[in-house]
Amino acid sequence: NNTFSGAKNIVYFDLAANMYIQTGAEFLITGITGSSEACPGGTPMCVIAIDGPFQPKVSGGTGEWRPASGELRFFTNSGVLASTRIVFEVGLRNPSSAQPPVTPSARILGLPGVPMRPSLLSGRILGSGTVPLMSVAKVEEGSSVRGAYNVLKFTFNPTFDLDEGSLITVSGLTGTQSPSGSLQIGGSFAKEYVAGRPAQISGWSAGQWNAEAGVLTFAAPASVKSIPEDRWTLCPDTCVHQFLVELLNPLTPKDHPPIQISAMLGWTEALISPTTLSNSEGVLRG
Repeated sequence: NNTFSGAKNIVYFDLAANMYIQTGAEFLITGITGSSEACPGGTPMCVIAIDGPFQPKVSGGTGEWRPASGELRFFTNSGVLASTRIVFEVGLRNPSSAQPPVTPSARILGLPGVPMRPSLLSGRILGSGTVPLMSVAKVEEGSSVRGAYNVLKFTFNPTFDLDEGSLITVSGLTGTQSPSGSLQIGGSFAKEYVAGRPAQISGWSAGQWNAEAGVLTFAAPASVKSIPEDRWTLCPDTCVHQFLVELLNPLTPKDHPPIQISAMLGWTEALISPTTLSNSEGVLRG
């Protein structure tokens, strides 16, 4: 969920076995060779935390990490029914440079391994080439009447977590009658996971509006979780992030550049390149 070189990256795994898994079964994930996550003191093996919905079934909630071979090993403390989804996550550090693609393999000791196909949201650890910066990015308007107040609703989902205070920027909002200054931003953000689902945090914050440039900037009032695509079906109404802003439509038809969203991480000066919002062509044209 993070593509920055050297940054901590949460890697999500989603498995399912076609047979019953007994208590004490040994899972082995191999081929995670793109990470720079080293063990303390350079030891060949160390304990690593395993989180996510499957964590209660992992013995001790931890696994063994072997950085040289890219292997993750852990044991179950209870049985798992056939076809049950096994979803967990591990924090691994990205390498300092892009790596060639890898194909990790998952197996239960004594059974053949199964290759895993990295998803589009995979980052540098899985060596996945171009990573989309926003897996969801769209804008909807409340009114297309010329000269009327228009509530714009932005929906987005970043491909990695944004810290509280990260600057979110929307550009391309030119041609409105709203003067430059402070604007109220209403938002609903999926802040943390509760029982495998994100808990929403809602509220208002002040944004800075530059009318001439058509740019709106505001600080995220809470951490913005990157919601994996496989969890959207669990909570279609809350697994995305939304914010609202009211602008005054132009009196005459106006053209504007593509409306784009980008972000500046709160803990770094790295810029997430702008992503064009879908449905933006007909917004704010009057």
